[in-house]
Amino acid sequence: MKRKFLKALSICLLSLCLFSIGVNAGVITPNYADQTVSFSFNTYGRGNGYVDGSLNGVYYSLRPGQCYLETRSFECTDTYTGEYLGWPCYIQLICGSKNYGTQMVTSFNDILVWMTDVNSTKYYIRAYGEKPNCTYTYFGTLHDHLLTYHE
Repeated sequence: MKRKFLKALSICLLSLCLFSIGVNAGVITPNYADQTVSFSFNTYGRGNGYVDGSLNGVYYSLRPGQCYLETRSFECTDTYTGEYLGWPCYIQLICGSKNYGTQMVTSFNDILVWMTDVNSTKYYIRAYGEKPNCTYTYFGTLHDHLLTYHE
């Protein structure tokens, strides 16, 4: 009797585990952890280069509230000589048809801040530069929370 009960209990638990795995397999879980932002583009002779995450399929998951883009590396260099030029890059955070604003990055330690109002996995970044014949290169971390520094 005890053996039958344990066998039935084992079968029930195994079925429940398999059912849970099957149900959860189709669920997309948003990644609200820190997310890497990396891009590079050339402005060519006309000075109108840009990169658009929605065209490249690069999206980020954010919740309502403040989010921060912490710049780790940024350069604007002459496309032909490689000389550092120091021109700014303009970065926009967008979700659907809503643009949350344009921020300017000028150095590797800039922190850009936006206030979001939608819980979505479809936020994207559009960045552009205006200096002709430049290559803009950016690397940073998008935080979906308040940044805290420990000394």
